[in-house]
Amino acid sequence: MDAFLKIIISFIFLYFILFWTIPRKTILFELLRIPIFLFRSITAERKNMIVVKHRFGKHRRQYVLFSQPLNQKTSKKNVIVYYHGGGWRSGSPELLQSNAQFLVNMGYYVFMPSYRRSPFNGFTEIREDISMSLIKTIEIMKNHGLEDKKIILGGMSAGGNLVALKLYDRKELTKIGLSQNIFGGLMLFGAPLDLETMKDSFVLRDFAGSRDSKTFQLANPVRHLQKDENTPVLCVHGTHDGLVPYSSSLSFNNKLSEINKEILTFVTVKKASHLEIATWAIEDNHIRKVMVEWLQQREE
Repeated sequence: MDAFLKIIISFIFLYFILFWTIPRKTILFELLRIPIFLFRSITAERKNMIVVKHRFGKHRRQYVLFSQPLNQKTSKKNVIVYYHGGGWRSGSPELLQSNAQFLVNMGYYVFMPSYRRSPFNGFTEIREDISMSLIKTIEIMKNHGLEDKKIILGGMSAGGNLVALKLYDRKELTKIGLSQNIFGGLMLFGAPLDLETMKDSFVLRDFAGSRDSKTFQLANPVRHLQKDENTPVLCVHGTHDGLVPYSSSLSFNNKLSEINKEILTFVTVKKASHLEIATWAIEDNHIRKVMVEWLQQREE
């Protein structure tokens, strides 16, 4: 028992040594901060919120968490659909209920979909789940008298990639009988928006396939941008992101700005890491202020 305790203490000591010494803009820097970020998110206060799980498929990951204010009344013009990150292979809506809580406190109805994940499911299956979850969300909205509201899509990291694909892949929208007109805005946090700028990795290949494949192009949001884009976009990215390069958002935003710079709010956070961009739900910081102001503009 004493030997086991020594191993645990040594592990904790090593963890904090690495935590404070590994430089920013590296994968290890980001990975070391995941446990603390998740702990803070999971233990954040929950109150005055009703959460119901709605399934849209047989797989255990095919469901939507629907969160609403306890009084079930809101004057907001929009609802929010927020997708979790995790490199397309981990994460869940339950881990980000602090995000739902913050948005519910603002008066929003919040939908947080789950989806099948890589490596056992690739882009084709994940895209299907994103479409099915949107159809389910619209069904829930109708059942709660919310059909006159528009949808603001939001997502962190891989979730940002997926919501961007949902908005900009018009062929897939048409396939399920929808159009961009149902959306009131798009919020992107540390999202891989131009996959060409990312280093080759098994995580990227498991999701999108090889760079010369058709699925890679279909999974790349920047490739779907068209000349008449008019949906308002908030994009936030840190310059020292060790998981998703800042250049990914920069490339996407440069192209979108050429199309219609009036719809774009691109926020660069100097020296910020990947997870620091996701702290708006648990910290009263600059990112939160920017997001709240942007959301308020969508309600005007």
